[in-house]
Amino acid sequence: MMRFLTALLFALVILPAGAQAQQGQARDPVFNWVRYAVGTQPLRLYHAGHVRIDCEPMGEIRMVLPLAPQNGTVEAVPSMDFVNYGNEEPYKKCSARRTRGVTVTYKAREGYRGPDKFSFLLVYSDGTSRRYNVEMTVY
Repeated sequence: MMRFLTALLFALVILPAGAQAQQGQARDPVFNWVRYAVGTQPLRLYHAGHVRIDCEPMGEIRMVLPLAPQNGTVEAVPSMDFVNYGNEEPYKKCSARRTRGVTVTYKAREGYRGPDKFSFLLVYSDGTSRRYNVEMTVY
């Protein structure tokens, strides 16, 4: 009887807690942006870098377009630029250096004025990602 009660307690308390912990795992961040572009002038949206603790690049960053723009193009090109790592130790020192990464730009189609909508996903070499959902207005 004691084994039965122990097994029942385990099934009711321990297993659901483990399942909740697994379901509650942190997800990679999603950002919702509203942006504005003027004509066909390329708009720099973001520079992404991914560094080790010594500020050296950690690997390639790839972009995927889960939702492509209907009235323009989005591209990610390799570049060197500053990334703001904020005041978080030990990476805050890396904000003072140009970092190899990718710069994401949007360019409206020739003659287009109006709304556009797209999503881009940056996938880092360690398998983490960041998704950006963008509502664009082109003037």
